[in-house]
Amino acid sequence: MNILEKRQSLHRKMELVKRKNQELSARLEQMEQLSMVGKAWAMVAHEINNLLTPLTSYAQMALQDSADTELIQKALKKAVHLGSQAAEILQQVPVLAGQKEMSRVQYSVRKLLDDAFSTMARDFRKDGIRVVKDIPEDLHALMDPIGMRQVLINLILNAREAMLGKGGRLEIRANPHLEGLQIHISDTGCGISPEQMPHIFEPFFTTKDGKQGQRKGHGLGLAFCKKVLENHGGTLQVQSALGRGTVFTLWLPERS
Repeated sequence: MNILEKRQSLHRKMELVKRKNQELSARLEQMEQLSMVGKAWAMVAHEINNLLTPLTSYAQMALQDSADTELIQKALKKAVHLGSQAAEILQQVPVLAGQKEMSRVQYSVRKLLDDAFSTMARDFRKDGIRVVKDIPEDLHALMDPIGMRQVLINLILNAREAMLGKGGRLEIRANPHLEGLQIHISDTGCGISPEQMPHIFEPFFTTKDGKQGQRKGHGLGLAFCKKVLENHGGTLQVQSALGRGTVFTLWLPERS
């Protein structure tokens, strides 16, 4: 084989390797996209599960007291509202998977918090938890209210579970910060260990073992929260100490 033939043979081999690399890159990109969609579906399923508990409670309330027409109407309206919220959350899948732009509107932060507590339908006083809300009435921010409502629900439920059995104080504060908005959610619960702290935002990592009245964790709630804040161009940070409590700080970059 002369030099020219050797060069041609080498060129053909290089072209073959190049095509194979391109095919592998395309397959890898498809797998990454499927992985993102799978994680998005898992996160959304977790959020819908958060709504199923109060929805079921309202439906049972309507069935148990068939003589109280006013109570039945109230319970059914709540159940329908929660069903609508579940349908809204399903629309978050392409957003979380990076396939669709998130839509944002100017929204009242106080109304957002009221929406969250109304959706949870829990009486924190029965758990010995004092809830303190410190949010200016005129404070608004540019946000996706559906995603941000679920963020608050996740963080508030986590705070509640951290204080189950001993009670405590749950405080939600909001204030302008760096031309944006900060929301602080603090509890006086069990806290997070230093070993767990670097991993709490990782998908499928959980600190909940199902003991002491806790739900068994799936490790998707905080991953969902972090993703929603990142989609807003914001941040989610945490400070915690064992036996003393935890503070989550949300920052959104734009407010009215």
